[in-house]
Amino acid sequence: MRWAFYIVGLCLVVASAAWSYRVTYHTQTALDQVALLRSDIRREREAISVLKAEWAWLNRPARLERLVRDHGASLDLAALAPDQFAEISEIAMPPVDDGMEPVALIDLDEAGPETIFAPPPQPRPVLHAARTSQ
Repeated sequence: MRWAFYIVGLCLVVASAAWSYRVTYHTQTALDQVALLRSDIRREREAISVLKAEWAWLNRPARLERLVRDHGASLDLAALAPDQFAEISEIAMPPVDDGMEPVALIDLDEAGPETIFAPPPQPRPVLHAARTSQ
């Protein structure tokens, strides 16, 4: 009987060691993936900063003025003037379409609490005339 407990105990120790090894292996794999993702994020952030710097260099006002001066006639370009800019309030914005049709329009200024919280009126039942036998 004692040997059975030893064998069961040994099996439990081996099973827990295998489980611990598997968890450690999966954890290390996950940590390696996190490190790869962090390096990818760092690389992408560096690429974004380079692109922002290139965009700023390409959009220098002196360069754009020179391009308009050199190629304005052939491309029908005009130099920017201060009167070409507008305030945001001057621009007509289209209404936002959320895809919902209005169900009912209620004027809340004229409606009181009894109107808003009142149950909707129920239709009257249709009364059928009693049939007369012939």
